[in-house]
Amino acid sequence: DFLICWMKTNVLRNQMDHFPQDLVQSNGRFLYEMIEFLSGKAVPQKGRGGADGTSSSFRSNDRGGKGKNRELVKITALMAQYEQLLHFLKTHGAMLASVRPEHFLSSEHYLRLMQSSNAGLTRRQVEKVFYAKSMEAWLSCILQTIKVFLLSRITYKSFKTLPGMTDTIDFPVSGPVGEDAEGGMGE
Repeated sequence: DFLICWMKTNVLRNQMDHFPQDLVQSNGRFLYEMIEFLSGKAVPQKGRGGADGTSSSFRSNDRGGKGKNRELVKITALMAQYEQLLHFLKTHGAMLASVRPEHFLSSEHYLRLMQSSNAGLTRRQVEKVFYAKSMEAWLSCILQTIKVFLLSRITYKSFKTLPGMTDTIDFPVSGPVGEDAEGGMGE
């Protein structure tokens, strides 16, 4: 909740109410907004023809197996978009080795993708893994974006100039744990 509130207040132009559902439904628009605001650079996005991420050359009048093909083309286009996003963040120093482009997909798209590559998978098996991976992927990207484009600007010198900071390091209020116990217990 705190992160969403901070994002709404400081970096987002549009309202995000539900994490990560709003990110998934908008194909990551809020994350792109945040990156562009903090970095001042647009994230390159290859393969964005139509509004749904597909180009018009994939349209067909055939109603049979082409519907599934069209959906897989859309999923592949979204994955290419997310791959570009990850590449952009990694080249700027983000640590996102555990994040895969398919983790950004909606649960239905992820299910279709997994079932197309692994025919024996059930919906339950896919959903068991998906929600945790999706939440982790979106949260990791947001936090790494903050680390790379915002926190990297803070230096020791600039931190010292903040109100309330002194040149000398403040001493702790009490000593390390256990020092009081050693002096009073053995006597």
